[in-house]
Amino acid sequence: MLLELGAADNSNVYERDFEGIFLGTTQEFYRLESLSYLSRNTASDYVVKARNRIEEEKSRAAALGLPPSTEGPLQNIIETEIIDRHAKVLVDMENSGFASLLRDESKIDELRDMYDLFVRVPSSVDFLRDALSDRIKTDGKALVADQERGAADPPAFVRGVLAMRRRYGDVVSKAFREEKRVCLREKNIYFFVVK
Repeated sequence: MLLELGAADNSNVYERDFEGIFLGTTQEFYRLESLSYLSRNTASDYVVKARNRIEEEKSRAAALGLPPSTEGPLQNIIETEIIDRHAKVLVDMENSGFASLLRDESKIDELRDMYDLFVRVPSSVDFLRDALSDRIKTDGKALVADQERGAADPPAFVRGVLAMRRRYGDVVSKAFREEKRVCLREKNIYFFVVK
């Protein structure tokens, strides 16, 4: 209605009187909702809720017939408030964050879901890449330490490295969808481990 009114008299009433308030209110709503939901749930639950909210908002924007000048900023606000502001916390959450999930081989789906959410804000994927790198380095250092202490013979060390490579290769191919940057990083880390 505001768009039609503005078009009828060339007044831009929608942009002037509504759009800024609408976007600001939406931003505040998602800022508060995401903080509240994050404080009461696991990282995996938050990821599911975030994905649903993004899709709901996209559907709502289409149903309301929002103009393209509003849809882009609206999507950006939602992704910033729901993903970008909480990316580091979602990676580091004790017992449920991405870094924690990497310790459990059965959590590939949860890892992939988090990657799929973070990929909407490309800079946030760096937190996932860093967590994977740190986990591989930690596991690799443990293998090396066992070898140096004499707790593992050379064949056991090699089996350990190969098992680690298989395990994290699975994470890279399934959770990270074989993203080239992660593949290269993983490869470089193994050189660090066996050096």
